Amino acid sequence: MVKKRKAVLEKEQQNLKIEYLETKELKRYERNVKIHTKKQIEKLKASIRSFGMVTPLIVDKENTIIAGHGRFQALEELGYKEIPVIRLEHLSETEVNHIVLLTTKLPRMHFMIRNC
Repeated sequence: MVKKRKAVLEKEQQNLKIEYLETKELKRYERNVKIHTKKQIEKLKASIRSFGMVTPLIVDKENTIIAGHGRFQALEELGYKEIPVIRLEHLSETEVNHIVLLTTKLPRMHFMIRNC
């Protein structure tokens, strides 16, 4: 079973591609716990203005945002109509939850460990 799952993951990683979705097609992840401050959103907007959108959002097969809620908010506020995404259709709900946890908690944990 593990070998089969690994083969599926390797195939999916080889097939990653960037798509462009209209903002109205995207859905926020209902259980997203990370709240972005106005200051964080302003910093994201400044970065996007300076460098463009260099990191696509990650969405599931139903266009629900798995990673990139802050970027999505910044892009909406900047008036973007289409947003680059990478679609991960092969994930189970448990795997989605793990990715959400990793992308929201891990960077803060790393910052806390470095600054102790």
